[in-house]
Amino acid sequence: KGQAHAIKLAKEFVDEDVLIWFVDTISDADISKLKNIKADGMIYVKEHEDPERFGIVFPDKNNVVEKIVEKPKNPPSNLANIGLYYTKDFKLLFECIDYLIEHDMQTKGEFYLVDAFNLMIKRGTKFLAEKVHIWEDCGKRETILKTNRYLLDKMHNNKKYDNITGSLIIKPVSIEDGVEIKNSIIGPYVSIAKDAKIKDSVVKDCIIGKGAVVNAAQLKESLIGDYAVVKGFYKRLNVGDNSEIIYGKDEGN
Repeated sequence: KGQAHAIKLAKEFVDEDVLIWFVDTISDADISKLKNIKADGMIYVKEHEDPERFGIVFPDKNNVVEKIVEKPKNPPSNLANIGLYYTKDFKLLFECIDYLIEHDMQTKGEFYLVDAFNLMIKRGTKFLAEKVHIWEDCGKRETILKTNRYLLDKMHNNKKYDNITGSLIIKPVSIEDGVEIKNSIIGPYVSIAKDAKIKDSVVKDCIIGKGAVVNAAQLKESLIGDYAVVKGFYKRLNVGDNSEIIYGKDEGN
């Protein structure tokens, strides 16, 4: 039913300030500033070259948010809403969410959280727009892989891997327990989940899901879902969970 409805489900557990952080993004947001904030709340933003993909925040000259518009065409502002919000007035937040639902105020078939914040703004709430320098969104294959590269660069991984034979590992990589790798080149920028099996393959800049099988393949900039099977493939892939792709003759390996 949408973000606002999801937040409404937590209503009975909330009796103080509210911090909402969407989990499909990462950022360098400094939330320590919230301890001394004089405004009623804060909405974190990032300048973005493709603002039409996101909710856009419109602050005034004093950096007070006037409105948030979800995925507008040709927006005059490039300040993307990164999905991180803070408000002191939790009661008004839930009142506005209830108002949206009671009056069936939907955006694109859902109850959007930004519509609740816009109602709060109309009722006098002052949110400051706070810029972040780093924000990685996981909304598309390209951005998921970019986020993966960012996280791997931040890791200091000196882990010794078991079940790897005849293979070259080029860091940075993340390889979970139970992974088997034979006669392959892995990396850089590869994350492999638990119990995946890779044989006779070259894998670069990819995310390989739990229990996935990659055999005799060359993969780059690809997402392979949990328990997916890829054999003899030499392209970019975005393969969902429990899928199977076999290119050429299947030898039963």
